[in-house]
Amino acid sequence: MRSSRRKTDTRLTFTGNLASCPLWSPDGRRIAYQVEGPGGPTIRLASADGLGGQDSIPVPSTIGILGISEWSPGRILAFGRGQVWQLPTEGATRNATSLFDPTLFIVQGRISPDGRWLAATSGAPPGFNAFVYGLGDNPGRWQLSGGTTFRPRWTKGGREIVFESTDRQLWAVDVDTKDGFRAGAPRRLFALPMGSPGNNAVSWDCDASGETFYVTVPASAAAIGSIEVVSDFRSLVTRR
Repeated sequence: MRSSRRKTDTRLTFTGNLASCPLWSPDGRRIAYQVEGPGGPTIRLASADGLGGQDSIPVPSTIGILGISEWSPGRILAFGRGQVWQLPTEGATRNATSLFDPTLFIVQGRISPDGRWLAATSGAPPGFNAFVYGLGDNPGRWQLSGGTTFRPRWTKGGREIVFESTDRQLWAVDVDTKDGFRAGAPRRLFALPMGSPGNNAVSWDCDASGETFYVTVPASAAAIGSIEVVSDFRSLVTRR
């Protein structure tokens, strides 16, 4: 970790094994990361200033964690073998539990700002779609659009979800979670310069307001310049 004030580095991991998937806690005071060791994967929780001991959350080796997805108050979401696992970050019991039916394939999950809903990609090839799942006391599953869609993102304080389709289009749908879950009709936003190439590779993102988007532009497109046509070139040279 690099301190912008003191211009110094602080080492956060001392496991001797591969450490990956760092993630900030909601208050910015802790960092979670995944460790791959001979005894299987674990999730470590460390103070962001590098001081003090680190908590360790064991993860069953059968999960086969692909990465940590999100840290909401009191819990971390991790994805492995197409499943969503919940790992408590508080309390004495730190057992990983599956949130949904183990027969469902769920990836790319994002928790709503109020912590009550999970937007994720679910299905089986080639029929993946963006869905919303209820968490806790909000059971249910809602498909956001037809066709193949994926990588949903919550925006506008949980009142909108943005997602991508296979034809490189970005879409948005208004949602209402005041009394259950209701979604409006999807509306097209714009075409992406390039689509997301894989499950863990992203070609776009947006801010929490849903007003500013960050997109990846192919190198060939970035190198394209403009062509100027100059008339009466002889007189231009003569004047010089």
